[in-house]
Amino acid sequence: MSRGVTRTPGTDESLEVAIGRLLTLATRIGVGLVGVGVALMLVRDVSPLAPVPALDPGSVVAALAALRPEGPLVLGLAVIVASPVVRVLGALVGYVASDERRMAATSVAILIVLLMSIALGLGATP
Repeated sequence: MSRGVTRTPGTDESLEVAIGRLLTLATRIGVGLVGVGVALMLVRDVSPLAPVPALDPGSVVAALAALRPEGPLVLGLAVIVASPVVRVLGALVGYVASDERRMAATSVAILIVLLMSIALGLGATP
């Protein structure tokens, strides 16, 4: 085992370590971006209760370039939300490589649930 990374049965340990490192990095980047967004809110005197305009990917890039708080906030949350999907994809690769069909099918089912949850969340209206 390596520094807090739990090994999923049937997957290559080096893949598990790589996925663990990627998830750690993604979490740090996501939290860092959210922190930058909060700091920008404080500097620009933006209330957390203030209405936020609808953002599309193009406006996130523009918000980042303009140093508006919603840019790093949205990007940070997107990185954090994407992390579990990356984990399940990594496990799926390991299960397929080790020919564990039942676990690969389970990973596909979990991936579908995660993606449906994200899609439903994006489609929700406040």
